[in-house]
Amino acid sequence: MMRVVPELIAGLSALLPPWALAVLAAIAAPFVVMAWTRYVRAKQIRGALRTAFRTTDPVLRAAAVEKAFELAGLRERAVIALADTAHTTGLVDVTTRALALMEAHGWGREDVRRIRAATAKPKKKGGHPVEEVVVIERMIEQEMLAAARIRLEEALARFPSDPDLIGLQEALARQDSTEPRPA
Repeated sequence: MMRVVPELIAGLSALLPPWALAVLAAIAAPFVVMAWTRYVRAKQIRGALRTAFRTTDPVLRAAAVEKAFELAGLRERAVIALADTAHTTGLVDVTTRALALMEAHGWGREDVRRIRAATAKPKKKGGHPVEEVVVIERMIEQEMLAAARIRLEEALARFPSDPDLIGLQEALARQDSTEPRPA
């Protein structure tokens, strides 16, 4: 991307006079600013929902969810991004709330259908303990410990004698004992 812009400018300057480049830049600038603003807002929404997903404190979770809805406001694309992110992170109550907001305003009918259909499907469970170990290790690396514990419990229910899953359970237990407790 960093190389494309200078090459594009060089190519356009060979074809167009400088005054035409200035006019083209003036026309394109508002669109670039709008796109950048949407990108930043969507990133902030994803961050707030990631915080809600990772925390175990219900007060912090509620605050993070409210921050995400506040960031989205009544902007159609932002609310759709919020619903998508909530669905992919497994925040069912947030997904339901975002879908209700979208339906109330008549936004993204196709997106509502797509997300509702995706939530109606049962989540695919890993077919092998190694798959579960990989997923749980990624969750731990991303500091999604609450979700990792839930996934580990489900995996241990299906594969109770797997040594890798038992090792992950012991590692999470050690991590719990070394974490400082809030005062």
